[in-house]
Amino acid sequence: MMMRRSIQRSLMVLTSIATLCSIPTTARSEYVLSQISPKLSVSGSLRLRGEFWGWFDDKGPYESNYNFMGSVARGMVSWKDDAFDVVFEAQNSSLVNLPDESVAPAPKGALGLGAVYFAHNRRRNDTNIFLKQAYITLKKVGVEGLMLKGGRFDFSEGNEVLSKDPTLDWL
Repeated sequence: MMMRRSIQRSLMVLTSIATLCSIPTTARSEYVLSQISPKLSVSGSLRLRGEFWGWFDDKGPYESNYNFMGSVARGMVSWKDDAFDVVFEAQNSSLVNLPDESVAPAPKGALGLGAVYFAHNRRRNDTNIFLKQAYITLKKVGVEGLMLKGGRFDFSEGNEVLSKDPTLDWL
């Protein structure tokens, strides 16, 4: 059992290093499908992170040295027109190789974030796909400068309008 986990850890480390070496400096790209329509765009992004935990001095039967991988993959299709915009974006979030025996009894508790993640969803490999954004923006609603946006979308308070003072815009 211990040999199998050691091999799994080694493979995870090698896979993480190979993945990081093969990814260009930016993992986000957008490609406009101009042969179909210049208004249609498809984009995607992939973020990977490896976590390696091994600084707990635990002599008990608990996994205090472990690693796991997290990923976030997104794909988006959008249509930008003069009168309206339509956006659909899906996201997949994954945690892979979570430790299942890394929660020690009190007062030690969880031995790292992998133990916390496993304690909350009770799965070593957890992945979910969901609709992140789906909305329509109506640009011509009868009043100059007024737009109407409806659906599920990211919201940032205060970032929608820039001020006329450039010293405030950097905030």
